[in-house]
Amino acid sequence: MQRYTGRVGDTRAVTTATRVERSGPAIRAMLAEASPGECAQFEAEFTAALQAAAAHLDLAEAEAVLDRWWGIAAIRVNPLTEVEQAQLARARAGDVTGLHGRDRHGNWVCLWMARYSPVLLELARAQYDDFPAEIRELVDARLTQLLGEPKLARSAYDEPTDQWTTTYGAGAGLIVYAVADAHRRIIILRLV
Repeated sequence: MQRYTGRVGDTRAVTTATRVERSGPAIRAMLAEASPGECAQFEAEFTAALQAAAAHLDLAEAEAVLDRWWGIAAIRVNPLTEVEQAQLARARAGDVTGLHGRDRHGNWVCLWMARYSPVLLELARAQYDDFPAEIRELVDARLTQLLGEPKLARSAYDEPTDQWTTTYGAGAGLIVYAVADAHRRIIILRLV
């Protein structure tokens, strides 16, 4: 488990994100700590998928279960702060003032006008800025795909939080996001 502390302004709360390793034992440990009831559900689904993999010599189902629960574990151990929940509610309602999006040149800029684009909460922006250039390129490539259809088959939806997760860079990391359909916004919550 790795902790990440975002850089934020003087008037904002400092938020910490926990990185969840993409493995059965790590996901189980995080769920056992953050959501014990879901831990048993993960164990049952992953065990069934591993048994199917052994019977059919195909890991696709086990990988899909692992991806879905990786996202859920990341959401559970990194709940949004009250400030982030307020930012998310504003962005879903169409007010993206002070959040970050892409300009027509692909640069991240502070948004003052509503337009179709991804927007980043402060911690996600700090995480993005701290990534090496090659990781930022992987994130950018995945975000470009999400702009066309944020609810892709490769994405997993967590109904209790109304949040989505998807991987970037062939499983190098995870993007946690929300979708504001009415305003055509993808709100990036975490990059783990």
